[in-house]
Amino acid sequence: MRQSRTVAQRHKQINDEPLSATPAGSGQQKASYAGMQATSDRLRRAFAKGSARIMVRRGTQDLTFTVTPTSGCAVTDTVLVRIVDDVPTIVSDIFVPRAWSPNTDGHNDKLFPIPVNIKELVFFRVFNRWGELVFETNILRNGWDGIFQGQPQVMDTYTWTLEAVGEDGTYFRKAGNSVLIR
Repeated sequence: MRQSRTVAQRHKQINDEPLSATPAGSGQQKASYAGMQATSDRLRRAFAKGSARIMVRRGTQDLTFTVTPTSGCAVTDTVLVRIVDDVPTIVSDIFVPRAWSPNTDGHNDKLFPIPVNIKELVFFRVFNRWGELVFETNILRNGWDGIFQGQPQVMDTYTWTLEAVGEDGTYFRKAGNSVLIR
């Protein structure tokens, strides 16, 4: 009994790199294919070994593969490959507001760094005007509510420092001032 299964088109973006295709299943496998006349013999030999690397040209192409293991159950897969020149790059940054108002109205109640593609906050520290550490965290989106040792702090300018690591590998070391408004 021969059974075929068609896998829906999948979209992959690659940037001028070979497309790796590995047939599913176990045992020795043979392959037939469509749209790969120039590399047909190499592709057949590569699939017989278990995997193949196929060079595709710029633009959009449908690549269809039919893998038939020795068991006789064929599997067909069509992959839409889109080669792009400019893959959007990840840009990381981190910002801290210049003021916050911890008055429990649900808006700007905590002072915390605002991450953009940040994977790790090494530390965020807040100091009062005398250099006393009043808040510290290494958890993203965890902020200071203006309370130190159980007491609401006065309206004043507070100094902060932070270190963070972006998803693009950029290491951030920033410092600044923010005003507590009551």
